[in-house]
Parts: sequence; C-alpha cells; structure tokens
Amino acid sequence: MIRLLSRKGPQLLLRISAAGLLGVAVVFALSSWLRRSDWRPPLIQLEERAPRAKPIRHTLNERQLAAIWSRDLRQPLFDPTPTPKPTPKREEPKLDIELVATAIEADRRFAVFRLPDQTLAVRAAGAELRGFEIQTVERGQVTLVRGDREWRLRVAWYDKIAAVQEATFVGATP
Repeated sequence: MIRLLSRKGPQLLLRISAAGLLGVAVVFALSSWLRRSDWRPPLIQLEERAPRAKPIRHTLNERQLAAIWSRDLRQPLFDPTPTPKPTPKREEPKLDIELVATAIEADRRFAVFRLPDQTLAVRAAGAELRGFEIQTVERGQVTLVRGDREWRLRVAWYDKIAAVQEATFVGATP
C-alpha cells in the first residue's frame, strides 16, 4: 500500500492494468478459437475420389434418327406466349350539343342548347336531350348525365362577360 502511494506507484498501476488487458485479450482469442468447428475432426470421413459412373451407351435406330434430323431448326423451341385479348373499349357517347344560354327564374331553371343541325332547344332541369339527362342548370353552366358519366357544359361567352362586369365594378362606388 505504501508502495502504491510512492513515486513508482503510478508506473506499477500502469503495468498491472496492461497485464490485465493482455490477459483479457488472450482469453478472448482462445475462446473464439475453441468455438471454431474446423479444428474438430469430421464425423464422417469422405473419400478423396468418388467412383465414376459408367457412361450409358444408347443406340438409335434409323427411324428415330430420321425423326430427329427431319426437324426444322428454324422453328422456335417453345410456343410463343399468346397475346392478350384487347379489352373492348366502351363506346363514348358523342357530345355534339352546345350550351348557348341559361335562364334562372325564381321557381324554374332553363337552358338553351344548339343542336348539330343548328336548331335551338330549350330544356328545363330534369328533362332529357338526345339521351342525356339535364341534372342541374346553374348560371352559365349545365350538368349533363348519361349512365355513370357526367359532363359540365359552360356558355362560351360567360367567362368573358364575367370578366368585363368585374372590371366595370372595380372602380365604381356602391
């Protein structure tokens, strides 16, 4: 104890700790070497050289050879994969009508349509026009339904008029 507190005490502690670390390293190396399985002899001794199998001789007669040699080598080895059948396309109903105007009154809503023969047709919401049901009539816009599809038609000049009206009211005082 007195020796540890003297000048040589720290050197002695350093030597003891180095010896301890060396001992731990040796034990670690030995334990990993002892765990390896390649140092143990195998349970079954295998022969260095296995006996070779004798080749089987097979002779073909002329008919069998003729079947082989008559084969066309330009044909593919395997049948080509069949092309998938195209899915039938659902016929899209042609929308050949144009929304000209909408009229909204207190209790009724109407829409004016231009048909392909350039005639005008006036229909209310809920009515039918060329197979399409008129679902809603709003200001400048109509919703048409056929089956599970839905179309929204807008009056062509509605956006231009709305922009002009908005520009007119910007500088005006209420």
